[in-house]
Amino acid sequence: MAAKAHSLQRMPLPDNHSRLLAQRRKYNRKYMRRWRANPKNQRRERLSRRGWLETRKIGRVARRTGRVCGFCHLRAARSEVIRLRPAANGFVEVRMLYCGQC
Repeated sequence: MAAKAHSLQRMPLPDNHSRLLAQRRKYNRKYMRRWRANPKNQRRERLSRRGWLETRKIGRVARRTGRVCGFCHLRAARSEVIRLRPAANGFVEVRMLYCGQC
């Protein structure tokens, strides 16, 4: 006997569901308008957005040049640093790319 394929059917929603959903969306919209109008929140968002955009811009430059920081893997490398890594005979010098901010 072949197994029946079960189709996913939505449960019927209560009659007032769409009304409650509309009320919640209206409240959320009003709340966010008030929140965005607050100068303190505007400052915070502006700083957050600026940092995010700078990180994206620096990341693009790093990917284009192929020289990415060996520590954070986000910013473009500006110099090389020498690190010591453990080896079988003591330590070995390893050159790593460095952005100068990590």
